[in-house]
This record gives sequence, C-alpha cells and structure tokens, in this order.
Amino acid sequence: MSVVIEVENVVRTFKTERVIDNASFVLSSCGVSALVAPNGSGKTTLMSIIAGLMEPTEGRVLFSDGEGTSDVALLLAGDKNLYMKNTVMENLMYFAALNGYGRGDIQGDIDDVVSWFPELKALWRKTAESLSYGQKRLVSLASAVISRNRYLLVDEAVEGLDVANVERLVEVLQKVSSRRSVLVSSHDLRFVSKVTDSVLFLSGGKVLRESIHSEDELRNRYSELFGEVAQ
Repeated sequence: MSVVIEVENVVRTFKTERVIDNASFVLSSCGVSALVAPNGSGKTTLMSIIAGLMEPTEGRVLFSDGEGTSDVALLLAGDKNLYMKNTVMENLMYFAALNGYGRGDIQGDIDDVVSWFPELKALWRKTAESLSYGQKRLVSLASAVISRNRYLLVDEAVEGLDVANVERLVEVLQKVSSRRSVLVSSHDLRFVSKVTDSVLFLSGGKVLRESIHSEDELRNRYSELFGEVAQ
C-alpha cells in the first residue's frame, strides 16, 4: 500500500470537549475508505482537518507527495457547494476547468460524469437554486468527482440521494478510486458495505480501522461500538 495521507495523533478540542482524540491512520494512494459513526460524532470535523479547513488542536496531517491540501477536494454535507445562480452545466464546466486542462479534456470529463449520472441531462439548463435538495446533492457530487483532485473527501456521501443514485455513486466512486484516494463519511451501512471493506470507525473521538466483509458484519460491529442500530 502506497501511503499518501497520514493523520498523526490529531486532537481537536471545542471548549473542554475532545471531539477528536489522538486519531491516527493512513490513507493509500488509491481506493475507497469509509469513515463511519453516528451523527454528531466528529466526522465532518475530522474531514475538515484533513482538507485544511480547520486546524487541529494537536497533531498533524502529512501528505507524502508534498502537494498538501491544494490537491484535496472536500464535499461537505448540505446544499451549499454550488454556485446557485448558475446552471448545472455552468457549475460542472467551472469545476472541470479548475483542473487546468484544455477544452477537449473538460468536455471529456463532463461526458463521463453525465454518463455516470444520466439524470443530469434533464437538469442541464436549470439553475442550481431551482433544484430540489436531492438534485443539488447529485450535482455537487458530480462537481466533486469531475475535479480530478488526487484526494476526494465526501461528507455524508449518500445524503439526499434516491436508491438508484446511491447505486450509481457506488459504481462511480469505485471507478475514480482506481486513480485517487477517496474517503467518504456515512452512517448508511448498506452503502458503506457496498463501496468498501476498509472502514474507519470514529468512536469516542478515536479512529479504529477495520476490514469489514459484509453488511451484517458491519452492522454488528457498529452496534458493539455505538450501542445503537444503524440505518
């Protein structure tokens, strides 16, 4: 395994609460890993630290290739990841152009993402602000995937998506992870079990990496750690 991101003894404190407590783990140069925990456990905080949007109270995040956070694409939960006055086409063109490639490459990237998410065709000329919440999340995911950043972090990956698009997302993430490192957060264990067997449980602020090979195994371990039944 070629390590590209190393989270080393990271602590994040808010007032007197340690939300992240001495977390250490590595992410490889390709493949999908899943950060799993109930809502409010610190998943977004940890992802924001990796992406450089938030400083750790202690510890550090190391990038072995020297690029650092400039090559990290972070898609946060919610619907604020798009330019709301612009159309779906304009949003995707913009995020594709950030790669610095020529027009032919940009069009090729857009053709790929539309083939992965066919529903985008019907939304092409609509402004982002006119879309439903689920449609905004779909366009946001497409924008993140099209970015070509070496590290792709997706918070609450399946939030707002219908069953068909969850299935498509699994396929897309597995495709793009052949050439980049992908970290998704979710408490949807069915999705997690389909997209990866590399699971990072965030429990009590600490990260436990485990290899999980079935949805039942994942659900049992989740219940052991968090004392609740996941969706």
